[in-house]
Amino acid sequence: VSTLENLACIKVIGRANFAVSVNFKRLLNGLGEQGIKHFVIDLGGCVAMDSTFLGDLAGLGLKFDGGGSGEGRPIRLLNTPKGVLESIESVGTDRLFQLIQSSNDVSGAFKEISLDDVSRVENTRNCLEAHKLLMDMDPANVDKFKDVTAFLEQDLQRQEATKK
Repeated sequence: VSTLENLACIKVIGRANFAVSVNFKRLLNGLGEQGIKHFVIDLGGCVAMDSTFLGDLAGLGLKFDGGGSGEGRPIRLLNTPKGVLESIESVGTDRLFQLIQSSNDVSGAFKEISLDDVSRVENTRNCLEAHKLLMDMDPANVDKFKDVTAFLEQDLQRQEATKK
C-alpha cells in the first residue's frame, strides 16, 4: 500500500481470492474513512481472481462511486493481466473501473501490510455477500452463482448454529 493525499495505491500480488478478500475490503474501507477518495489497484502481479474477490471489488467500486454512476470511477485497475481481466469482464464488473496500463515501476513506494485473522463465519458471510452482489448486479450471474450462494447460506447457518 502507498498513500499520498487522497490517493491510495494497492498492489495485489498472487491470488486475489476469498482468503484475502475480507482484509482487502477492510483495507479499502479503512482508507476511505481516512479521507482517501481515489484508488489505484495494481494487478500486474495478480495471477488469478476468484468470484468472492470480484464481488468484493465490485461492491467497493459501487460504494466509492456513489452507487455505480460511472462519474469519475475512483477505482482504477492498473496493469490487469489478460486472465484476470477476462474474469472481471465475465461477471460484468469491468464497467465499474477505469482500466489503465503503465510501464512505470513504483514498487519502491509500497509498504507491505499484514493480514488479520478472519473467522470462518466472517469469511463465509463475506463470500455469500460477494456472490449475492454479483447476482444483483447482472441477471446473467444468477445461473453462475445460485448453487454457490445456496451452499454458502446453508454452511453459514450450520456454522452459526454450532457457534451458539
